[in-house]
Parts: sequence; C-alpha cells; structure tokens
Amino acid sequence: MMVKELLSKQEFEEFIKDGVTVVDFYATWCGPCKMLAPIIEELSNKGYKCGKMDIDKNVDLAMKYGIEVIPYVIIFKNGVPADKSIGLTSLQDLEEIIKKNI
Repeated sequence: MMVKELLSKQEFEEFIKDGVTVVDFYATWCGPCKMLAPIIEELSNKGYKCGKMDIDKNVDLAMKYGIEVIPYVIIFKNGVPADKSIGLTSLQDLEEIIKKNI
C-alpha cells in the first residue's frame, strides 16, 4: 500500500468514509512531521489505510478537527474520528492506537 496524499476536502472525505483510516495532518516546513513520514509509510506497508493532509493547503479541515499542533494523526472509523496522536510518536504506539479501534 501507499500513503495517499489527500489534496482536497472532497478527496479526504471519500478516503476516510469506510473502515479504519489513519490520516497524518502535517506541514512541509514541520521537522517532526518529516520525521513521522517514514513511520506513516511503514504503517501503510503493513497494510493500514493511510493518508496525509497538508494543513497549510486545507486550513478548513485543520480548523474542523481542532488541529493546533502538528504532526497530528487522527484514526477515523467509518468517517468519524475514533482516536488521535499528537506530536512525533513511535510506530509501535501508533499501531497500538489503530488496533484499539479496529
């Protein structure tokens, strides 16, 4: 699997609507976001459905989900936020959060 770069609100909503989905809200200028990127990639390689959303290009979504600090990962279940991880975290910690919501 590949991490899907979500470019629009419509694409985002379509992507999260079914099943458990991991979305990494990030910014290109964010150092910890760059460090989290390979971890999100690894989750995707393990078969989890993962996407990335640039908050600078999608301010409305960042506001909708109350994102004030990045990286900010939301685990969606059938389109609804089920859990989150704020800041740089490990692969193991993210996987535990995801498994809790499957």
